[in-house]
Amino acid sequence: MRQDAVTDTRPTLIPPRFVLPLLGLLVVLGAIQRLPGIGRSFGHDELFTISFFATRSFVDILSGYDLPNNHILHTLCVRVVQSLFGETEWLMRLPALLAGLAAIPALYWFARRLTGAPTVGLFAALLLAGHHLHISFSQAARGYTLLALLGILYAGLLWLGLTRVFTRQARQAHSQKAVEGIGAPDAETNNDTWIWVGVALTGSLATLTLPSATLLIGAGTIGALLMIRRLSTSTRRTALVPLILATLVIAVH
Repeated sequence: MRQDAVTDTRPTLIPPRFVLPLLGLLVVLGAIQRLPGIGRSFGHDELFTISFFATRSFVDILSGYDLPNNHILHTLCVRVVQSLFGETEWLMRLPALLAGLAAIPALYWFARRLTGAPTVGLFAALLLAGHHLHISFSQAARGYTLLALLGILYAGLLWLGLTRVFTRQARQAHSQKAVEGIGAPDAETNNDTWIWVGVALTGSLATLTLPSATLLIGAGTIGALLMIRRLSTSTRRTALVPLILATLVIAVH
């Protein structure tokens, strides 16, 4: 990977002032496609979630890793809605619906950070807004859309944390070339803490939703380690230490 590959900012065909209105339009479009049928009768898996898992206490739900087919974090959300509003069909599907809609701007943000192009981010958000499988999951009282949302946020924060290290290294190298022997102060280092806390939090919540999210965490960690190999020896520790700590938090969880 070239040093400038992670800091590249590509032009967009869409004027910046139109980006947010278009993104809002995509969220509305996603809602229009997801609302029909939201009040239909519960399916088998939904009934299993509501009648067997969501009726338990919060402590029992949290300790229910040994229970088969239990999307724990989503079940907790359903339990809160059930406690506050009852067991109406569309209310029991509200956590999945909201997570599905939130994933649309989240994917825009991730694709925008990944490519540097708002146009690509909007296209990715459009594909997700109209994807039939994601629409179906948004209409079911299950945790798949919540897992997708947390997975996108985890990947986006991981990418953000790494690219900030690459950007600082590039700036330091440029400064050293401009003024030989005088290194630029690394003022942004401490500002990355919230990013790595976000990596640990979203990764932990993803595994709390579905334990199979560990596959995503593993792939992200391996990819991050391969990227860190491209850093200079003096900078490598800046990314390696928080990555290891965040991954350990997820592993302990």
